[in-house]
Amino acid sequence: NSLTKEGAEASVILQVQGEEKSIRFEKNECVEYQDNVNLMEDAIYVEDPFLMEECFKGRLRQRTNVQIQALLEYLETNELPNAIDAIEIKKKNDDISLLFRETIPGDIVHEQYRFVLRSSAQEQALNVENWSTGIKSFAILKRLLENGALHEKGVLILDEPEIHLHPQWQLYYAEILVLLQKAFNLTILLTTHSPFFMDAIEIYTHKHGISDKTKYYLSETLDHEVGFRDVSGKIDEIYEKMANPLQILENLRAELRMGR
Repeated sequence: NSLTKEGAEASVILQVQGEEKSIRFEKNECVEYQDNVNLMEDAIYVEDPFLMEECFKGRLRQRTNVQIQALLEYLETNELPNAIDAIEIKKKNDDISLLFRETIPGDIVHEQYRFVLRSSAQEQALNVENWSTGIKSFAILKRLLENGALHEKGVLILDEPEIHLHPQWQLYYAEILVLLQKAFNLTILLTTHSPFFMDAIEIYTHKHGISDKTKYYLSETLDHEVGFRDVSGKIDEIYEKMANPLQILENLRAELRMGR
């Protein structure tokens, strides 16, 4: 994708606890990079659920993105946490396991260069390519949790995770994220265009007592610059923007009724 107009310059600045990481582009090429941010944890970036199908394919994979390759390696690892960590994970995992059982009808198993789903209700295992997109979404989180990739004070980044999920499963997914944050003190960064999913996140953070840790940001464009404004104390601003398309439909509905 093009970052700038032809001949123009652009920059991206990330501020973390008073320190900055910045990148400057000219003609869509990086010409300057400064990194004053010392991050102690690698971030796990979940781009889309279809990555489950690329696991264990090695050289056949076409992906070159570093973050995606890292996620695939996290998913592929069969190394289990040590005994003490495994006990701690299981202790924190009980409520989350109940939600996973509601959405994943069986056990995720690695067989012959792919994941399969084994269930007592089905005689044959179901290959990953035949899973629903929703199951793949939950399977990624479950796999990361069980092999210890998600751990105390880790970082998890999700890009519009609700897109592939039925509304009921959006509720499960939102609650799982909230419970993961509470159990492991994770930093979870997620983007969404869904007022329904955002409402679920907001309600579950209150239910599980972490609303004071939750921040909400609204993206804005001003003078050719894009920024993120903290609206944690006034999140109605986000809902108002998300509600505009619904208002358009309501106005059209009213017009159609009046035209009868």
